[in-house]
Amino acid sequence: MKVMKSEEVLTEQTLNNEVDQAKLDQLQEKFDVLQSTINNKQYNLLLDDELTSVLMNEVFPKFQWKGYESYAVSETYTQLEKARTGNGIDSKFSAEIIEATFHFLKNFIGTGFEIAIPFKKICDQFALPVQEINQDRQKLKDVSLEIIATEKGIRVEDLVEALNASNQQG
Repeated sequence: MKVMKSEEVLTEQTLNNEVDQAKLDQLQEKFDVLQSTINNKQYNLLLDDELTSVLMNEVFPKFQWKGYESYAVSETYTQLEKARTGNGIDSKFSAEIIEATFHFLKNFIGTGFEIAIPFKKICDQFALPVQEINQDRQKLKDVSLEIIATEKGIRVEDLVEALNASNQQG
């Protein structure tokens, strides 16, 4: 697969340096604000007492990890444990904590039916903030495509089409 750089997408307008600088500045500001918002955003996680107990007492102790992943396991455990109340977990966490925990949940190898049901519910609860994280990142990606298209003096659709064509050639 050939990777096409934005500099390779040239048009007559780009060659003539007809760039809408005001629009470009506006998009860059939009990107910066959105990126800052997303970087500082906390995502809600809700687990009742039963699911919290299964996660912390049955699942976390059995997570498999390699090397520096130990940091992610220990940090996620610590953060979730801090948020734990007598009623479970109803708190907000950074994208890193949600994604790291979700990573280990995806790779978890369990046995038996008894833990499968609460484990599925735990995964479902983590899937909600993961979906929100992915939507936020897609918004950021969309704005970055607008910036590149504006820099090139082309429509976003033409940029995406050129990038897709380049990927299909490789």
